[in-house]
Amino acid sequence: MNKKWGGTGFTVGLEAEISPTSKSFTLPLNYTLRNFTFGVSLPYIYQRKLEYAASSVEASGVGDIAGSIGYSGLLGSMLFNINVSAKLPTGDDENMVDGYLAPLGTGSTDWMINLSFMKSFRGVFFTSSFAYKLNGTSDKIAEIVYSDMDNDTTTIDVETINYDITNGNIFTYTGGLDFLLGENWVIGGWVNFINVGEGFTDETHSFSWDKESYTVTEISNQRDMMLLDIAPMVSYRLMMTDLTLMVKVPVLTEVNENNPMTDRDLNFIFKIGRKL
Repeated sequence: MNKKWGGTGFTVGLEAEISPTSKSFTLPLNYTLRNFTFGVSLPYIYQRKLEYAASSVEASGVGDIAGSIGYSGLLGSMLFNINVSAKLPTGDDENMVDGYLAPLGTGSTDWMINLSFMKSFRGVFFTSSFAYKLNGTSDKIAEIVYSDMDNDTTTIDVETINYDITNGNIFTYTGGLDFLLGENWVIGGWVNFINVGEGFTDETHSFSWDKESYTVTEISNQRDMMLLDIAPMVSYRLMMTDLTLMVKVPVLTEVNENNPMTDRDLNFIFKIGRKL
């Protein structure tokens, strides 16, 4: 339930998401003015686990903050919402743990437009949402040190590589049905489809010795994929707090052959949601 102070239209929420590889908390703040909503989302990653061939590492810290503006209205008997948001690179995308990269953000400014519809009848809620994410570019720098390019061991020569990395744009569709069972129980199911573009990288090589710099453009990131999941769920409201258990079931997995993905298994997700 939302609580408003003095009719100003401010609302604050608290969301938590827990899975085997990630535990995070998000504080969404919103201000509503007639049909418009202005929002900011403040995330904190309590634990992010990454698996490498030789080791596994865990990282924590502030994630990428997002701001948004939305408009809601009626289309016949159906409620619709259009929302435009920007995600800022506030999470440390170069975070290192024990010599391994453990990023807390993407390092880029990304834009998203989301269009959703909702209709309810006799205790049944239908939701359908389309989203398109336009990913920005992040910069990375690498240096390669050569000690004897001129057969002089007292001289250190350096090759500097500047990477401009643009992740592939993302289209997603999410649809679901919720059935109210009494005042506190909800059962339902969701379907989620995602299509990710391959993305590309530009590389600029420069040298500290007498060698001409050069640039290679639009190198494929080979990150294109299509995923389809279904997720049955059950939720119980306890003292104004929603306790939700979901089971994400992979149905379709198609990825770039040069970037194989590990097998996707059943994933149990537990969420706690509360609006104050």
